Amino acid sequence: HNTYNGSRYLQKDVILCEAGIEGIYNVCANEELIKSDTNISIYNTQYPNATVTRTSKGNLRLSTGVLAPQDYKLGDVDNYDAQSSLLTTVIDKIKSEAGNGWKIDGAVDDRTSKGISANSMQFNSVSLTKPFVCGLKQEIHGINQKLEYPRSGKSFELPRFISVEMQQAQMMNRIAKNREYQLYSNMIPSKATGEDLKRLTSESMEESYNRAIWINPKTLKPYYLLGEGEDKNGNVHLRILDKDGQFVKNAKVKQKEVILTDLLEGMNHITQIADVDFVHTDFIDILANRYNPFAKYKIIQIKSDNDIVDLKKELSSDTSFISASYGVFHEKPEGIKGGKNIQNVMLKNIKETQTKELELLEDLKGLSKNVRVLAGAGNRGENEVAGLLLNTGFEGVGGLNIVGNVDINSASRNSLFTQHYEPFTFPITKTKDGINISGLKGTDIELDADIPDGTFLGTIKGTSFSTPVRAAKLSLNEMMQGIL
Repeated sequence: HNTYNGSRYLQKDVILCEAGIEGIYNVCANEELIKSDTNISIYNTQYPNATVTRTSKGNLRLSTGVLAPQDYKLGDVDNYDAQSSLLTTVIDKIKSEAGNGWKIDGAVDDRTSKGISANSMQFNSVSLTKPFVCGLKQEIHGINQKLEYPRSGKSFELPRFISVEMQQAQMMNRIAKNREYQLYSNMIPSKATGEDLKRLTSESMEESYNRAIWINPKTLKPYYLLGEGEDKNGNVHLRILDKDGQFVKNAKVKQKEVILTDLLEGMNHITQIADVDFVHTDFIDILANRYNPFAKYKIIQIKSDNDIVDLKKELSSDTSFISASYGVFHEKPEGIKGGKNIQNVMLKNIKETQTKELELLEDLKGLSKNVRVLAGAGNRGENEVAGLLLNTGFEGVGGLNIVGNVDINSASRNSLFTQHYEPFTFPITKTKDGINISGLKGTDIELDADIPDGTFLGTIKGTSFSTPVRAAKLSLNEMMQGIL
């Protein structure tokens, strides 16, 4: 809340560093008239591993974690004139770096434009032995989290993408928007050895399900992963290549389990391809395995939406995700804006008319506390919301069209409900050894048919298919944690 009043400026800030920036600024919630000092926040919205630090020479260093660091000379911060010069120089320079994602907290610009000079702003640094992360002493996990302000006991809803998982979701959405997994999969790496190149470009079923693309969500660097078998302990051995096909390292990774769950009635959803019938669950299984062939998958078909609670019994110590490709959908209330308001109205309506569903939603909170659950956002457009995403802790997966925008049919369109996005439509094409639906290089399904290679055979559509793709990618992220 900003109110300019002559030489004083009323500012109520809850400033939280986006993308987990570890900064040197004492940025906290404050509720007071700003007189002679003001804290500023420097953060990055593009690179999740970006940092703001003091160098041994006392300079300010901005590092994206990917590009070359930028150093700014601070000068004597105990002198107000020096502070004025410092802020003018640093703010201007950081603004010029905006293309790399760097930003100054908007309050600085507001205050300056309303007549408060840089002389009234104070540069406060904190010890870097334990970096001060915006007043938070530990990482935030989950979705739609709240932070309690200790002075008043009041709670504040945190920005949607402040948690570790949601920062990663943002980066992965950007990758999905550009269809980078499909892009790199179909490239021919120029520096790969003859044997590696043969494996990377083969269209056989065997090789297609023994390789993967992995894009590190922290650095955005792509890698080729070639399976080298499993050991007796169930660990997967990988040969890792960079985007040019050059050898990086061999690694041993622990398998993660993903539960792929679908409604039994999905068996009645038949897609015919070249006179062969495929059911809904077939495609869910295929897409997950193509995007991460090194995970363990358990397919569970349930009779009704209520049975999803029973998935607790299926969890093991290795289960990292549940992918749910179904749900009950509700019309979004007319004239209501804002995800929180929409959710409150919908929950009230459900409480009044469908008490059993409300009980189910409450039970699902317990499931999401034990494992991350991804659920399809739905295929009924912007006027509907998936019931499974109403205050359950489930993470929604929406669909993107071919140009990377949210598909017109993708539902639950609010970041309160939907945090992840993957392709909505998957073209079906003929390959030498069968058919392809994933968009990745190779053959997804064996099919002996007298059809020319490359022939377009139709499409499958829906967030039912977007969801297992994201679950597979996330499980691969976990498997690769600490490897690169």
